[in-house]
Amino acid sequence: MLREHAKMLNTWYLALDALFGDILTCTSEAARYSTAAARFIRATADDYHRTRQDFEHVVPVWTLALLTCGAEADYPLPTRGVDLAMQTLTTEP
Repeated sequence: MLREHAKMLNTWYLALDALFGDILTCTSEAARYSTAAARFIRATADDYHRTRQDFEHVVPVWTLALLTCGAEADYPLPTRGVDLAMQTLTTEP
C-alpha cells in the first residue's frame, strides 16, 4: 500500500512538472502563465505538497505504532503551526 501511494505521488509530481511546460503562454518572464493557469498551478502544487507531507508523516507514525503497541500507539499529532496567544501547537496550516 505504501509503495503504491509513493508511486502515485511520483506520477503526480511528474504530471505537475510536465504541466509547467505545457501551459506556458509566452516566453516573457513577467507573463509566463495566464492568471487562471498560475492560480491552478499554485493550488495543484499546494495539494501535492500537502499530500506528500501527510504521507511522509503517516509512514513513520504507522510504522512506530506497529512497533510499539498497535494502532492505538501514543504518537504526537502532526503540527503545522504555533498559536502564541493560546500557547499551543496547531494542526491547522
